[in-house]
Amino acid sequence: MVTHSYWKWNIRDDSFELGSSFWVRMQEKYPEHFSTPNKAKDFFVHTELDSVKESLQRTIARSGNSLFSLSTSHRLTNPAHSFSLNWSGEVFGSKSTPQEPYFIIGEVTGASQKNGLSLQMPDHPEFYQQLMDNLPDSVFFKDLESRFIAINKACAEKFGLDDPSEAIGKTDFDFFNLSHAQQAFEDEQEIIKTGNPLIHKTEKEVYLEQETEPTWTSTSKLPLYNGDGTIIGTFGVSTDITTQKRAQEQNERLRSQLVSVFDSDPNMLFVKDWSGKYILVNQAKADFHGLAKEELIGKTDFDLDVGNKNAETFLKTDRHVIDQNESVFIPEDSIAGPNGNTTWYQTIKVPFQLVESEKKAALSIVMDITEQKKREIELNESLDIISHQNQRLTNFTHIVSHNLRNHAGGISMLLELISMEDSDEEKKENIEQLRVLSDRLNETIRDLNEIIDQQYKDRKVERKVNLKEFVDKTIQILTNEMKAKNASITLDMPENLCFTYNPAYLESILLNLLSNALKYSHPDREPKILVECHKAGEQVFLKVEDNGKGIDLEKHGDQLFGMYKTFHGNKNAKGIGLYITKNQIESMGGEIDVESTPGEGTTFKIRLN
Repeated sequence: MVTHSYWKWNIRDDSFELGSSFWVRMQEKYPEHFSTPNKAKDFFVHTELDSVKESLQRTIARSGNSLFSLSTSHRLTNPAHSFSLNWSGEVFGSKSTPQEPYFIIGEVTGASQKNGLSLQMPDHPEFYQQLMDNLPDSVFFKDLESRFIAINKACAEKFGLDDPSEAIGKTDFDFFNLSHAQQAFEDEQEIIKTGNPLIHKTEKEVYLEQETEPTWTSTSKLPLYNGDGTIIGTFGVSTDITTQKRAQEQNERLRSQLVSVFDSDPNMLFVKDWSGKYILVNQAKADFHGLAKEELIGKTDFDLDVGNKNAETFLKTDRHVIDQNESVFIPEDSIAGPNGNTTWYQTIKVPFQLVESEKKAALSIVMDITEQKKREIELNESLDIISHQNQRLTNFTHIVSHNLRNHAGGISMLLELISMEDSDEEKKENIEQLRVLSDRLNETIRDLNEIIDQQYKDRKVERKVNLKEFVDKTIQILTNEMKAKNASITLDMPENLCFTYNPAYLESILLNLLSNALKYSHPDREPKILVECHKAGEQVFLKVEDNGKGIDLEKHGDQLFGMYKTFHGNKNAKGIGLYITKNQIESMGGEIDVESTPGEGTTFKIRLN
């Protein structure tokens, strides 16, 4: 089976090398055991080599000189076969210790199959010629000068010959162009020189005849030995693979076109396997990470600058697509790129099967929606601005309606009292009160004008205010109502409690709360109102407590701050005071809460900022 295969054993580093022809012949002899030469090599190296080394060492130790020879037996299973190998060689020692074996060079020859059957091959050439002529592939034999000594009918037809014997004595230079013929000649001379076969080499055969179309073949060439084991030429088999090659070229062209389309797509396209490794990416994906496409292949998202949390999410989603064989649509997500800019994208992930390995993977199509998202954000910001403007307009409208109505009511009442008074002293006092109310009205109008002016300039109307001064101002506005009901107000606050606030809002909040305490006083007792205020850090806390009718919060709590909601049947109630108060407080970053018991009174607790 195997002849003239050389081997070398470096004993020091225990490296054992066998010529590649050994594995080729093993595979050819036992194809039912070994599908490729590498399979034969794996079997021998892992199963037989140790026993061969032991036999070699024993033989060398017994021989007493540098030359030796021995035979080894080997067995194959499923189906059962056995064969023997003849080993011969020479032992060499190192320069420092020549008496100790250092390395061995030798030759392994001959093997016989022993499976209980004997195959008697015919010994006449006609049998082998008939066998060759019935093969569809081209079979040829050449001498040491690469001249044809035999070919089969298939090879003769390829050369345009009527009879295979017409090729005898000719070379590839008589049939092919110079490039192919020269390469074939060099390959054959290398085989003759080394004894190493050439297996399944893909060759383009271009003929001398111009009208003959070039063909593609898969060619194997081996050394040709005589009975003494001497190389006397080469022989080979060429299988026509033109159809397959053209299909492959067409597939390559199609693949190239698809890659071009793939790369020209502005969306990020990529394929990842179950472990999360990138196995295919387009140019847009590579550009996003600032890498070459080749640099991304084999990496995972954990290797890229996307953050571990994002990488874990991507891997989990990809595995879901692969394991469940279903698509996933992600309408919106964002990620920070290497440059720090946030990119918004929309993603579709679909199951994908790799052609080469037939393994399942996930194809992702990532569409950049950053510009769309920016327009959406801008639109939402515009809507927020419009909403805020509408809110401020609503506040302004209610301030005008509510605050001016209180001023007008007070002035109207004083005018009526003046017309009814006979005493000059009383008239003088009421006229003085009228002047105070007029001054307060002018201040309110000035604040409202400032709101209008600043709203056109799109700025918040805020300035430093003294809470005690605003409370006193509110009490002055409500003087007549307090006198009419014999109400008393107790103040518990510092004289100099100052903070930054919208003055019109603060006046409106105080006027609403104190006027409500008077308006909804208990009919059976005089109104008593407590106003407390303190500052904690940057926060200002206000409390307004009365002993009036109170509110049934279990019944009306959800509607207490609603627009046009009234609860006591007061014909003068409009149902906008508490609504606008809450709106103003919250627009300044504060909050309002209420505690109330029907028949006992109500307490409003406010954080102003």
